[in-house]
Amino acid sequence: MSDGGDRTGFGNGNPKLAAAVRTAFTSWEQEIAAAALARGMTEQNAAAFGSAMLTSIEGAFVVSKAQGNSTAHINASRAMTALAQALRLN
Repeated sequence: MSDGGDRTGFGNGNPKLAAAVRTAFTSWEQEIAAAALARGMTEQNAAAFGSAMLTSIEGAFVVSKAQGNSTAHINASRAMTALAQALRLN
């Protein structure tokens, strides 16, 4: 852990980078949640969807790179579509 309290490993030793990474991910998550809310999800479900979508996208980038194909992106897309449909119903 760096002196800046960075527990994630992003920006280790660089508080400005750590803050920028946190800001970027928080912003993306909030934008996704806002879009989900506008499409009929409750506020609680939209927030959960925003987090899940961001995690799915970022995870798919890592897995896709490691596997050398786009299968992770396709699977993430299918899973997020199913999750969005389920969360709109509740």
